[in-house]
Amino acid sequence: MKYKRGTHPNSRKNGFKKGNKLWNNPNAKKNWFKKGEHTSSKTEFKKGHLKTPQLFNLSKLELEELYLKQNLSSNKIAKKINLSGYCVRTWLKKYNIPIKNFKISREKENRICESYLKEYSGDEISKLLKVSQQRVFKILRKNNIKIRNVYRSKRTINKIKKNRVKQVFSDKDRKKMSESKIKYLEEHPEAIERMRRQAEEYSNRPDVKAKFKELRKTFIIPKKDTSIEVKIQNFLSLLHIEYFTHKYISEISHSYQCDIFIPVQKGILQKTIIECDGCFWHGCPICKLKPYKNIEQRKEIDKNRTKELIEKGFKVIRLWEHKIKSMKINDFKEILESFK
Repeated sequence: MKYKRGTHPNSRKNGFKKGNKLWNNPNAKKNWFKKGEHTSSKTEFKKGHLKTPQLFNLSKLELEELYLKQNLSSNKIAKKINLSGYCVRTWLKKYNIPIKNFKISREKENRICESYLKEYSGDEISKLLKVSQQRVFKILRKNNIKIRNVYRSKRTINKIKKNRVKQVFSDKDRKKMSESKIKYLEEHPEAIERMRRQAEEYSNRPDVKAKFKELRKTFIIPKKDTSIEVKIQNFLSLLHIEYFTHKYISEISHSYQCDIFIPVQKGILQKTIIECDGCFWHGCPICKLKPYKNIEQRKEIDKNRTKELIEKGFKVIRLWEHKIKSMKINDFKEILESFK
């Protein structure tokens, strides 16, 4: 009778299965491995290849020297002999060598606890102090330290924010994100109110106000000069008058960036500020455009600033948008001379 490869009852590939001749034969099990050869009970897989069982060549004295005198762990010894750590531990038990319980010192425990309280994650601590992550959390529980959610720690949130800044989204992704956000806001109108409330609370905080005030010194709004501002700038350059745009004036309590600042020079004996007021934003009384919500507040701020600037020795020229549009260079020259 012909058998296929590996199907013969006596073949090693078939193994000790019930009904096989090997199973019934008591001597077959003994002779499965050669006499005197000790193999690792655990087969190892490395890079997709099955590692063949190897001999354990270390004697008791050699193993004692490595494990007890040189203070190597079972895994480190296993790496030297190219065997598994499990195999080394079984031979330690066979040789009656006491297996060490690697205890972490109290100093190291304190360091783990301190670093965790300083918003370090368990993974970061394990890499820094070369301790397993499982042991880190064991020590934390032992010291009654509450283990936080990974995504709630400040360090991880900051990391995520930094990574998000670096992320470059395509136009398609941005469109999808905006569409999903609009859908969500349509379905949940209470979310819009919540967002408004949060924004108001944040903007009214004194520390935030101070922060924005400092940022306003260097931050230029709008990014591009308006058409009326550009027209006045062109007139000044034609008249050969030196000027600065968006200069931050810190001398007054309502400090701000003025539109055009003219320093003292030939023909100008006093520091001058020119403000190009838009008819809509500053509430022109002649144009009478539809007012917006905070128009009265804006008018008061303008009045206070002009008062404070005059008190500090500045000359203030306020020009309306409709006037600038119809203005010519000679008209502007007359306005400058009238303010001397």
